[in-house]
Formats: sequence, C-alpha cells, structure tokens
Amino acid sequence: PDEDEANENFPDAKWNLNAVEDFFENDGFVFDPADVVAILGAHSLGRAHTSNSGYEGKWLNGFRFRNPNVAHSDVLDNFYYRQINNDGWNQIQLADDGNFQWQQNDIEQPVAPLDAEGFPLNPTRRRDPRQVNMFLNVDMALRWDLGTPNSQNGEVACSTTSTPPTCPDSPRFNLFDRYRRNNGNFINAFEIAFEKMVESKETETLLEA
Repeated sequence: PDEDEANENFPDAKWNLNAVEDFFENDGFVFDPADVVAILGAHSLGRAHTSNSGYEGKWLNGFRFRNPNVAHSDVLDNFYYRQINNDGWNQIQLADDGNFQWQQNDIEQPVAPLDAEGFPLNPTRRRDPRQVNMFLNVDMALRWDLGTPNSQNGEVACSTTSTPPTCPDSPRFNLFDRYRRNNGNFINAFEIAFEKMVESKETETLLEA
C-alpha cells in the first residue's frame, strides 16, 4: 500500500478519525468502526515517498525479532498498532511548507537509500537515520484524538509526548488496543474489512460497466 498514487481515491493522510470514518462509511465501503481501525493496519506494509505523497519513510522499519531476515514492513500483523502505542511520537515538518508526519526523532527531511530495485534499504539499528519510520495523522488518530488538524499541512495542536499528553485517547482506543494486544484479533478483523472492501468495489465496477 505505497502512498504513491496521487490521483487514487484514498483517505487524506492529514485527516482525523472522524473524517476517515466518514470516508469509509460514505464512499461505498459501508465500514463500521471496527473495519476502519482494522483496514488501516495495511500500513504494516509499504512506504511513502515525498515525491509522490509529500511524506517519507516506512510505517515500520527494522526486522522481526524471531526472524532477522524478514523486515517488519513485509509482514501483515499487529506490530503496526504496537509501534503507534510506543512513546515519543512527535510531528515533524518535512520542509518549511511541507506536510507534518509523526516520528520518534527530529530529523526534518529523512531520505531512505534505495536498493537496486528501487526499494528502501532496511537498517539493522533501531532509529537509524537512513530509514526513519513514520506515521500519518490517520494512523495516530487510531490511538489519540488529534482534534482538528490543519487542513493544509496536517499539523495538530495537541501533543502525545507531554506529561500528561494533551491529546486525549481516541474514541476508538478500545478497538485499537484490542488489535494491539492480540494479533489474531487483528487478522480476523482485517479479513472481514478487506472482504467488505473487495466486494463493495466489485459491485461498483459492475454497476459502472
């Protein structure tokens, strides 16, 4: 699910949870909240490029603990939710007039080196600046209530790192936490949401034809 196709009909990465839920409810998917929180787990896979979407980095970096030859970004599992739940996520603006994305460091313009096939290299050290993992508002909104982000660049007014955090818990925190704590719960919910998505778009295609 690379964030690369600017003309595709995707939720805006700058949105809060209300906007994302409205999109999936009204764009032919008829998702309920459990479906929305689960389908965004697809961000376990893939990456974003500034040249295409205005964001840079993988959602998940590094390798799996029990299989160091397998990158986290190659596996669909609940590591996505576990990473979001970690401490230290701050909004970083990628350029003076660029979008804000969430990172655990203050590197302003992370650029990931690519391999011979054009895929990002995976660092072996956590938080290696060569490959900064990041999240978008639509990801962080599963864990935190971000209020109303700036519609131009996605900046939010609250903080997840202050003591106490000024961003309240998301209204869907219980669902988020259910998937975070149990990979089976996530996989089952993702399967239901993905099936709804495929069936709704198949119906739409048939009607348009």
